This record gives sequence, structure tokens and C-alpha cells, in this order.
Amino acid sequence: MRTLMSYTWVLAVVLAMVVGGCTDTVPRTPAVIAPAVILTHPANGAEDVAINSLITATFNKVMNASTLTTATFVVMQGTTPVAGAVTYAGLTATFTPASPLTAGTVYTATITTGVRDLTAHTLIGNYVWTFTTGFTPIAQYTLTVAATHGSVTKLPDQPLYDAGSVVTLAAIPATGYHFTGWSGDVSGATNPIPVTMTGNMSVTANFAPNPPSTYTLTVIAVNGNVAKSPDQATYPAGSVVSLTALPAAGYHFFGWTGDLNSAINPAQITMTADRVVTATFVPNTYTLTLNAVHGTVTKSPDSTNYLVGSVVTLTAVPATGYHFTGWSGDVSGATNPALITMNGNKTVTANFALDPPNTYTLTVIAVHGSVTKSPAQATYDAGSIVMLTALPAAGYHFTGWSGDANGGANAVLITMNSDKVVTASFALNPPNTYTLTVIAVNGSVSRTPDQAAYDAGSVVTLTATPATGYHFSNWSGDVNVAMNPVHVTMNGNRNVTANFALTTVTIAPKTTTVALSTTRQFTASVDDPTNGNIIWSVVENNGGTVSAAGLYTAPATAGIYHVKATSAADATVSDTATVTVPIAVTINPKTTTIDVSATRQFTASVNGSPNTNVTWTVVDIGGGSVSATGLYHAPTTAGIYHVRATSVADATVWDTATVTVQSGTSIITVQ
Repeated sequence: MRTLMSYTWVLAVVLAMVVGGCTDTVPRTPAVIAPAVILTHPANGAEDVAINSLITATFNKVMNASTLTTATFVVMQGTTPVAGAVTYAGLTATFTPASPLTAGTVYTATITTGVRDLTAHTLIGNYVWTFTTGFTPIAQYTLTVAATHGSVTKLPDQPLYDAGSVVTLAAIPATGYHFTGWSGDVSGATNPIPVTMTGNMSVTANFAPNPPSTYTLTVIAVNGNVAKSPDQATYPAGSVVSLTALPAAGYHFFGWTGDLNSAINPAQITMTADRVVTATFVPNTYTLTLNAVHGTVTKSPDSTNYLVGSVVTLTAVPATGYHFTGWSGDVSGATNPALITMNGNKTVTANFALDPPNTYTLTVIAVHGSVTKSPAQATYDAGSIVMLTALPAAGYHFTGWSGDANGGANAVLITMNSDKVVTASFALNPPNTYTLTVIAVNGSVSRTPDQAAYDAGSVVTLTATPATGYHFSNWSGDVNVAMNPVHVTMNGNRNVTANFALTTVTIAPKTTTVALSTTRQFTASVDDPTNGNIIWSVVENNGGTVSAAGLYTAPATAGIYHVKATSAADATVSDTATVTVPIAVTINPKTTTIDVSATRQFTASVNGSPNTNVTWTVVDIGGGSVSATGLYHAPTTAGIYHVRATSVADATVWDTATVTVQSGTSIITVQ
């Protein structure tokens, strides 16, 4: 069975083509209208399609023929491309298969975003449709059209047409003429008119001069409508017509082009000739201006314009030698990254300040011994930490520090917040005693007993204690074991180093998306061999829960939350994962069938946001209308349409219902 186009829909498409093809001598500013596929053959979902059919796609405007190739007009049998050739004429691209299609097979046709119009604009997205072949070929016929004082467009425009297919002919009068009727294989004065292909056909469009002193006014509008006052087919010469542009939801009026060049709305036009006027509507968008000196700001998503209600993440990145201090303009505070909601044109400035440039010197003094510095540098950055280790000369032992350091441990840490002078003091060893020098970085070592010198043969117990964020690794020097504590027998001067390693926690996954009130398993590892246990927590209050085993349960409120894995041995060591819990919209019913011009009530629920409001729209052009409360009004044309409920809190979240509109008993189908 073949799918026939709605006569009313075709009439609207052809009217757009007719007006788009008119020419005049008045300069115009073209409206920026994205190219789109408005008609296909076979239609989407068509069945019993002839195996020798041509596959066509008709656009809403003239396209760049060089972009219509077998790479941008693709026909697939399953995963196998169909060989063929692509041609373009008028507004229609035709794919001619190299050999007849396979009977009883589903084919998928795609027009990709690689196609462009004459001003390089692309489709909003790939246009895809499917059809199923029958088991026999079908006869194909030619359609020849003729016109004097005017022209005729064919929709679709093809060299051959399947028997029984319907072609819409539109008569376009030349300036000063009007259409009077058809002759040949078509009669009557209906314009446009559908023609059923029952054989090779020849049709002539007849035109006559316009009666003096009356003119036509043609208005074009996409994403909106135009009201004419008075609303007439023709107007007396010199009469004034008021035009009012009415934008569709989510759009605003941009200006008039054609025989009226103005941004005033309503606007008036004087009928001194046939007039063609286009109302241009553009989406409601806002700009985001970013300023930064001594740094940069990134925005995600990165776009020139943003739809109303969209949320943008701003991240301040300081230049080398600077640090971020806060936001000003339409964002305040010092949170980085920061979120901004686009409910108007916004300007934001990221402020940065110069880092402190101070460096300091460290002078060490030692007699009867030496001092090592780690790191050993001439100067040190403000805030850096230096470890000093006292090394006594033979026959001496270390007794303590003085100056900008104190204490008796032979290794000491100095924080460089000014110029420093430190003296290491040494004393002569008593007979038959030995020194024990202990070195530790990122930790400390206690000695039992703690003495400056030890009798020969005595035993000293060394206990390593790691600094926050570290764990003990092993001993080196005069002791090479991993046990802690360790016992050292003093039969000579000893040098022992306690080695510590950085403790880290690694969580997986690092980022994830979890639906409202559902769960996600996290894992974490700790590289501390002494204690690998993990303590799980959720950073935000009301951000969900996480079990002792890392099983996260999302809250009932949408947002961005953080799950933290902390080392049980060291609460300062942790890793954090970012969890996005999105808003959920549910529409009811999901599918329904109603008669043309009937109504159906839809409802929608929003979970995860305190704002449970939704906006209602009909996705398909000519697919009916829906009120702010979800009451859908079916169009007068049967078909499959889609009603959408979009979250007011987040315009990127919606749910869609499918509506099958069927013809009622009172509907007369025009063939």
C-alpha cells in the first residue's frame, strides 16, 4: 500500500516554493532559514514500494548541487550501501539505483548534514526515512508541462514517476498575469493541483493578463505566521495593507524582507504592484561576554549564543605567576568553576592577582662537622621547606641547633618565610661512644633511648612515624630492612635513613551520570600497605548516600554531587568522584490515536527539581497545537505527530508522546 501526501500539506509546501521562486527588482535582505527536507519519495514508512522506484528528497529552498552526492544522499539495505547516482533539479535531489531494488526489503535513506544551500547553511541534523519494497516492478511515466506568461513547478520534480504516484503542479503567473486554468491531461482551475500518474501525461498552464488596478500580496513565514488586514486575494491599486508578524513559541520577530524592508511590527505596505513579503523569525538566544586580564576563562558549552534558560559552566584559568581572586559582573563570589543561567545577555569578568614573588636565603654554620641542605639552592621560594641534616666530623657528635632552628634532632625542617641563619653545634665524643645520625623526609624517627652518643654495644630502638599523607616504606644506610620499629646495635658511628612514600587514594569511576534515586557502584584503592581500608562519604548534604562498600544511591533531587573515598589510616588522603543526577520528565500517555480535529489531554511529571513546570510544544510543522496545560488539538490532516513536554528548569530535558491522527467519517480526502 502506498502513502499519499495530505493535499493541504502539499499546498502549503508548494506555496512556499512558488513564492520562493518569484523575482522582482526590489533589493532584499535574505532571511537566514536553515535548509530542510520537506518531502520524500517514497514517503517515510511507505510499503509495497516498486523495486524500480527512484528515491527523491525535496528541500524547502534551492541547494548547492555540488554538495548532493552519494556521500550525502545515502541509501542503505541493512548495513550495505546501495550503488547508484545522485542528480539535482529544482528543489529535488534524485537517487537512481544502479539496479532494481531487492523485493520485500526494508531500505533506509539518509540526507546528511554535509548538504548545503547556496549560502553554505547546513541541515540542523541528518534527515532519515525508511520504506519497504514490494515484489514487482511498477510502470513509470513522464510528465510534460508547458506554460506561456508564467511557469509550472512539479513537486516532486523527477524525470519519471511511478504509476499511481501523485505529483503536485503549481502554476506561477508572470508579472501582470494570473492563472486561468489547466488544459491537456488535466482540467479545471485548482492551483496547485494533484495529478495521479496513470500514463505519460502532458499538461499546459494557461494565464491571462491581470485586470487593471488590482494586485496580489504574498506573505511568507517560517517559525511564525503573518496576519493581513484586510485579508483579501487581491487589492485595489493604492490600497494600504497592515501586516502583523506573529512568532511561534521560542522565536521572536527579526524583520521584513522582499518588497518590505523594515523591522517595524506591525508594518504597512502600499499596493502599487504585486508584492511578496517575507517575515523572518529567529530563536530566542542570548550572548555571554567574558573578560579576563592575566588569565583566561573557558565556557562549557562553548557557543556564540545560548537558548533561554540554558546553564553555562565558567572556569577561570590564571596565567603563570597569577592566581584567581573572584568574579564580577553578572557572576559574583570566588567559586571556580561557576555556573550561570542564560536568562538575558550576560557579561562576566574573571579577576586575577599577582602571586607573591619573594625568595629567601638560608645560611648554615658548622664547626667540627657539616650540614646538608635538601634541596640545596642559593635561594628558596617563599613558603618552601628545606631539610637540614647535621653530620659530625670523626670524633665528634651533634649537640643541637641554634639561630633560626632549635632542638637536638640532627634533621630539622625549616619553612622559608624570611632569610634564615642556622648553626649546627658539635661536641667531642667521649671515649668508647658512638653517634647515631637519623635522616627522615616526610616523616620523623624517634630513638629509644634518645641520646647524643651511645656506649659501644648498646642497642637503640628506632621508630618511624610518617607525616600526614605518607606511609613508611623502609630503612636504608646502616640498616636495610622494612620492619618498624627496628633495633640498631651501636658498634660504630651509624647513619640511618627512614624512607616514606606518598599515600594516594584512587576512586573509579571519576565521573558518572546516575538517574534519580538509582544506584552506582564505586571502587577505590589505597597504596598504603599497612592499611588499605576506605571510608566512603557524600560531600553535599542531601546529595544521596553511599554504603561502606561504595554503593552510591542518588537523591530524588537533580544536581551535581561528589562521592569521596578517604583512607581509613589517614583522613587527609582522599579522592573524589563527580556524579551528575539529571532531571527526569515523564509524559502520559506515551502513545495515543485520535481523529482529525479532535483533542486529547496530556500530563507530564518532572522529578528531581523543585520547579515541576513544563512547556508544551508540537514537534511537527502542521501537526496541530497544544495548550499551556497539555491539551492537544489534532490538525485536519491525518498523520503521525509528536507532542513534547520540556522541563522549565532545564530546557535540555524533555519527553515526547506519539499521536496517530486518523481521518474521521466527516473528512473528504482530495485525490
